[in-house]
Amino acid sequence: LSIASGPLRFLLAVSPLPFFFLFIFAEFRWIREQDEFHRRVFLDSLAIAFPMVIAEAVTLDALQSAGFLTGFGIGEIWPFMALSWVPCLWIALRRYR
Repeated sequence: LSIASGPLRFLLAVSPLPFFFLFIFAEFRWIREQDEFHRRVFLDSLAIAFPMVIAEAVTLDALQSAGFLTGFGIGEIWPFMALSWVPCLWIALRRYR
């Protein structure tokens, strides 16, 4: 599919953004509905996962710049970044035992 028009290509490229914003608002609503304990565990796990995912992204970029993992893009790696939250949730839950 070749779309020559610049504005149309731009609109197609940003068309998923409203759905991402809806997802973010749904997450905020879900967090507000939780009790204080679950909210604290969830946000603590995100506080651990956020820098870990940044480290993963920086490492991926450095490896790609050095000529390794050139076949991988962010599209193939983001599920692993999302799944790295799971051990962080476990760490946060153990903290409040």
